[in-house]
Amino acid sequence: MCVREEWSPVDSNVKGAIGLSPQDRPRLLTRPQRTTHERFLVGRGLFALISGETATAPRLLTNAGTAMQAASRAFAAELLAPAAALRKRSAGAFDDERTEELAQEFGVATRVIEYQVENHALRSV
Repeated sequence: MCVREEWSPVDSNVKGAIGLSPQDRPRLLTRPQRTTHERFLVGRGLFALISGETATAPRLLTNAGTAMQAASRAFAAELLAPAAALRKRSAGAFDDERTEELAQEFGVATRVIEYQVENHALRSV
């Protein structure tokens, strides 16, 4: 089980931190935010845990463009809003209204749906 810790203000590019407690239990530290964003950070934290990134030290979850940060974002997006499921539900139609509907259905921010559509070329030409 991952426990959410109290957050204190830091750089706005830092979204959270993930690591292991002295008892080897996952700990996720995030700033207070909407549930959809928190779920996304939990997904990013899961990536850091299962990829071994937290084996030696806690890791920050940031907006940085590093390979680890980008991979954690892609993992969380696919975990929460799988491209195959979006493809089945959309028939290639992704206007603003449909994007919002899908975001609500999957419990994610609309930006996650937009990135999935773009990254997986789901939009009909």
